[in-house]
Amino acid sequence: MCRYLNKKEKVKDGYIVNGEVSYENDPRIKKQEVKFDKSLVPVYVSVFDENDTEIVKLTISSFKSDLELNED
Repeated sequence: MCRYLNKKEKVKDGYIVNGEVSYENDPRIKKQEVKFDKSLVPVYVSVFDENDTEIVKLTISSFKSDLELNED
């Protein structure tokens, strides 16, 4: 389960969304930051502990939308 309390910010090259989160599988994670470019394509996702230490940063190098998925 994930719970968000978001703060949005417009930056020069897109948008940043920050929020408090809680994940059942990793209680260390307390905050999350997601950056989107001007077209709302995700650029990165970072998660932080209670001391604002970055635990994981996922950098997105390609993104495709409107894909159909098989149910298999």
